[in-house]
Amino acid sequence: VQYVDADGNKVSDPVEQTVNFTAQGVLDKVTGQWTTPLTWSSSQSVTGVKTPVVEGYHVVNVDRDGDGVNVKGVTLTHENDNYTVTVSYAKNGKIVPVDP
Repeated sequence: VQYVDADGNKVSDPVEQTVNFTAQGVLDKVTGQWTTPLTWSSSQSVTGVKTPVVEGYHVVNVDRDGDGVNVKGVTLTHENDNYTVTVSYAKNGKIVPVDP
């Protein structure tokens, strides 16, 4: 999970969760081709992540698997090569009092 402002600058440290998948099959060492389809290890889950509060900013978007402003847990397979969630923040505005 990466946390960025409107310009793509990092506003908080990213959160990384690693999953590893393995496959089994028979490889023809002469041709370099798989002679049987690969059998992949089962799917794996990553836990949900609470979005940090960043002073002076507010969350405007969670690009995938959002649970409000947080990121929910998901189940991944070997087909999810690089799974990144981006949480976008915007600077808070200012209130300027005006005399009636």
